[in-house]
Parts: sequence; structure tokens; C-alpha cells
Amino acid sequence: MGPNLDLVILQQPKRACVVEAGERYRRPIDPPPIIKLIMDISDEDLYSEFVNTNVLAVHTNLLLQDSNENIDNITNLPSTSSSMNTFLKREGRILTGSLTSSSSLVKGLGSKRECYFAFPDLYVGVEGIYRLKFSLVAIQSPIEKNTVSAVVYSEPFEVFSMSEFPGVEESSILSKTLAEQGVGIPIRNKSRLRK
Repeated sequence: MGPNLDLVILQQPKRACVVEAGERYRRPIDPPPIIKLIMDISDEDLYSEFVNTNVLAVHTNLLLQDSNENIDNITNLPSTSSSMNTFLKREGRILTGSLTSSSSLVKGLGSKRECYFAFPDLYVGVEGIYRLKFSLVAIQSPIEKNTVSAVVYSEPFEVFSMSEFPGVEESSILSKTLAEQGVGIPIRNKSRLRK
């Protein structure tokens, strides 16, 4: 029997700009959600060994602010939401981008190496207020069924129209720390929030 696994969101999503078809400069959810794996293993070497010998991944789904139902696909979009734009018709999904993150065993803001999952490439195609659901899966062999080991939900965040989008923040110290160790998080050294 393996260790108890849990997830904690260290960096919550706050805002996004709705994605339109043909838009050259797509703006992902900002700041990028960052998830940390929590295990009941206190020894750093055993912790690292577990992460290195297991294929761990976190998958994300889009939820309405007050619901736990996935609304990733157009067919799940409530009729009260804004009409589908051409991006949705083309993509077939409300949430797009890199929906699954593999584990990164790096040092966070402390001195210990820990397991992180970053989501710097998530886009939403309909304005509104949403949450993200993050599910941890330890991927077994192809013939074994993979089970969800832990789930965590983000705080609500807003997706704005292009004209109402307030901009993006300077990258956090956590984002910069992980990026310096090879985690694929684009870094901004200056805030671009509207005054």
C-alpha cells in the first residue's frame, strides 16, 4: 500500500481573457495555476524515490462557479451562458490548452525538492466566472485502470471580454523559482495590469 496523496494549490488562477478564433496573442489564465503534491513521507529521499518511480499527472477540468459538473465541452455549456463564438465552434471545447501536467521534482520556495504541477497554457472560450478542478492520477501499466488519487478545486476566477480584460500581473516568485529549474512557465518581469 502506497502513501496517502493529496494536492494543494499554491498559486490560484485569478483572471483570463476570452479566446477568439484567429487571435494571434492568446492570453492564458493568469497567474498560471501551480499545484503541489502532499505525501505522508517525511524523508526527502523516499519522497523523491516515490515521485521518480511513479508516473504522476494532474488533469484539469472547467467548472461553473457554483457547480462541480465539468463543462469542458460545448455540449455541457448551460443555455444561459453567452453565445458560442467561432473559436468554440472550431475547437469544440470551452477549456483548451495543455489540460494535463506531468510532475516536476524541484525546489519550491523552501530548500526541499518537492513535486509540482504547473498549468501555464490554459484558455477559456466563454466569458464568465469559473473554477478549475485538478485531479491527480498515478498512471499504471496500459492494461490497468488508472484511478484518481486526489482532487482539489480552485477559487473562482473571471474570464473577461477583450475590451474588459484588466491585464496580467508580474510573475510570482514561485513561478520564477520553478521556471529557473526548467519548469515551462513563461516569465513576466513587469505587471501589465490596467490602472
